[in-house]
Amino acid sequence: MTMLRSGITKELQIALSVELVLFTVGVYYLSEVMIWLVFLALALTLFVFAGKKVELEPGRIILKWGYLRELKKVITAEDVVDVIGASRARHVILAKYMPWLLLVPLGMIIVGVWILLFTSYKFAAFGWLLFGVFQLAGHVFSKAEKNKALVFVLLVTAFIVVYAYSIRLRMALFQITLIGGIMAGVIWYEGAIGSNYLILVTKDGNYLLTYSDENDIKSLLAALGG
Repeated sequence: MTMLRSGITKELQIALSVELVLFTVGVYYLSEVMIWLVFLALALTLFVFAGKKVELEPGRIILKWGYLRELKKVITAEDVVDVIGASRARHVILAKYMPWLLLVPLGMIIVGVWILLFTSYKFAAFGWLLFGVFQLAGHVFSKAEKNKALVFVLLVTAFIVVYAYSIRLRMALFQITLIGGIMAGVIWYEGAIGSNYLILVTKDGNYLLTYSDENDIKSLLAALGG
């Protein structure tokens, strides 16, 4: 029994990006109805695109997503070009194979900058920026570039701390430093790519899978005849 699961999809990232924009609009206009609708849409989105267990059959695998309406993708051994262990390979960059992974982190950063420039909720902007930068680092830096990812997160944290100090939000300095430090520590401990990801490169696109141990990889390769 394997623990292989279908990973994040492009459709999920697009849906989350749209919901992020709608949430921002709702906050800007102080519309509680719109904010609650976005939260409901978010829950629905996660149910629709949640990754499910991968079915392994001789010569093919079946990727599945969703609990309300199941989505399937059948991939045969002939369709597969490569299987890449993104979490183990030292020079793999997730965004190179799946640029759509950048939609949500870049969206969070843009929203954070927008809040800083056009609203009075400066403290909320810091959270958007920090979490966006943390996710971005995991997508654009490889395992071999762990130090670069670490420096990137620390530099952004330092910039936010200086900015918060300059606008007299000194009560937020400790929280910002703590969150940024924890994120940097996670990158240092687990690397820029934290989860156990496999990239399935096929003739019609790339797919992200998650796994628990080496046996999952062996089972996948066995099903594909590798």
